[in-house]
Amino acid sequence: MCKRLFSDWTTYLSKIPVLVFCLLSPILLISQKELNPKFTNFEGVVYELPHDSLPLGYRPYVEELEPVSKLKWKKIMVRVRETSEPFTDVEMTKGFGLIFENQMMIPEDGYYEFILASDDGSKLWIDDELVVDNDGIHKMKVVRDSVNLKRGLYPIKLWYYQALPSKYGFIFDSRYLGPEITETTDPIVWDGDFLFEFDHYELSEEGFAKLDSLVHLISDKKIEAITIMGHTDDVGSLDYNYSLSEKRAQSIKEYIQSTVSQVKVKLTAIGYGEQQPRVPNDSPINRAKNRRVELLLNQ
Repeated sequence: MCKRLFSDWTTYLSKIPVLVFCLLSPILLISQKELNPKFTNFEGVVYELPHDSLPLGYRPYVEELEPVSKLKWKKIMVRVRETSEPFTDVEMTKGFGLIFENQMMIPEDGYYEFILASDDGSKLWIDDELVVDNDGIHKMKVVRDSVNLKRGLYPIKLWYYQALPSKYGFIFDSRYLGPEITETTDPIVWDGDFLFEFDHYELSEEGFAKLDSLVHLISDKKIEAITIMGHTDDVGSLDYNYSLSEKRAQSIKEYIQSTVSQVKVKLTAIGYGEQQPRVPNDSPINRAKNRRVELLLNQ
């Protein structure tokens, strides 16, 4: 069903010597949000958990317990709060578990990120496959994972439990990351305006998310070298644009190094400034196309 971004890339591109990846243009951001997963109402059951089972988190026998009550939520957004305040639609303050089941519509083939934040534990299954495991007794903690999904309808199940005072919280979120990576012989670029704020070289939140959705491939495949090439438009001086493009490439290099430090990969960051435009710098749209980063992975 799901092809994990973290482990199942060997099915893809196993014989491609050079890989180049693409991020969506900011022009497509609205449509990208429309590609986020869609959910039916979250229908849940509340269980009172045996005290001796609280350290264990989810166990299949939980669903054999007598339900205490039922829930129906449009979304799962219980922000962290003291147990002196009521948990949404639940009368208990400790020793209870929730199981939600509903349907998820994936509108487009591609990679999707799923996020669970909880105090105490939580889990997410998609089509009976465990995707996010944030179980156990702990303070509010965020765990996320990314999977490759085909367009279609999927059953999902969510687990949350509150073991001990004095706080609880339960948040579930998801989003579309981008299309499935496919082989190409032509260079495909990463949009610089998506990775960075205008005229900056620090990675944006969206840039981190896109890199997080890709860097695990480096660990799974035998990548020997990566060349990161930064480009700008023609606004500003030659020296300034050269420096900016080099710093942007270096930012990506350093982030990849920090996330795949256990893998020996030669990383090269190059700044070309405005010297290699894709299109003439004669309009705002064309300048945006020239603000880019290209990434080559060599096996």
